[in-house]
Amino acid sequence: MKVKVSELSDPALDWAVSKAEGHYLFLEVDGKWRCEIGDNGPHDIGTSGKYGYSPSTDWSQGGPLIDEYDPEERRLPELDRYAEIWLDRSGGGAGVGRGVGETRLIAFCRALVAAKLGEEIEIPEELLTVA
Repeated sequence: MKVKVSELSDPALDWAVSKAEGHYLFLEVDGKWRCEIGDNGPHDIGTSGKYGYSPSTDWSQGGPLIDEYDPEERRLPELDRYAEIWLDRSGGGAGVGRGVGETRLIAFCRALVAAKLGEEIEIPEELLTVA
């Protein structure tokens, strides 16, 4: 299902960050989405901790991404938090991603996904029904 990046949250946002970062994504027999992160093996999407991947809520995962991309960030009272990232899209020149969110991590993750994948992306429907 095609969804605006600005509306992504929870596992759907974490899945989109995984995709934007080029992780291998797969659906296990048990119906859980997982991502393969380098040599660290599979991580459940949307859960924090040793076997989870949730950069939109876990600073140990989202923080290093913020350090890597160094987004322009500011806090706007009417918009909670705001992040903007400028980077080259593969094969297509400069791209900009803007994200607004209730937390710094959510704003950043939305900006990262928008910069790399665009303002709307295809998300598996089962991720949109998980809260």
